[in-house]
Amino acid sequence: MNKTEIEVLELKCRDITECPLNARIADDDAIKDLAKSIRANGVLNPIIVRGIDPARGDGFSYEVLAGSRRLNAAQEAGLWTITARIVDCSDAEAAIIAAAENVDRKSFTVAEEAAQFSILAEHWTPAQISERIGVSDGYVQQMLALGELPDATIGAIS
Repeated sequence: MNKTEIEVLELKCRDITECPLNARIADDDAIKDLAKSIRANGVLNPIIVRGIDPARGDGFSYEVLAGSRRLNAAQEAGLWTITARIVDCSDAEAAIIAAAENVDRKSFTVAEEAAQFSILAEHWTPAQISERIGVSDGYVQQMLALGELPDATIGAIS
């Protein structure tokens, strides 16, 4: 990967926003359950973020590439800061980081996975996606084909 890890820091949760390259949809009940665990045990793994241009004017300094559930749950648990690995990477690399975090999860729906692969396809060929995510070329092709279907059809498959 062509990403560069800058450092690991405690960042203010309010300075971090969601990354538009992440196709995962937040589940409020799952966030509440994770918040309970965080209250009891803390955040066990750092999230991964990248800096964003302050000229955007939205007040955020970072966007979360991996760990958005942990970030949301930490906020729900009342934490003001969270440990984060800060990386410097392109949109293409950011999409890979977000996908790698999500694709292996059992709770990642077919619709979310198809959307994530469609985002990846904006930056990578199917063969590159296959290599970087660690899935077969055929699997990538299936997910891209699913991403072309109407939302209602994908929802019925899920």
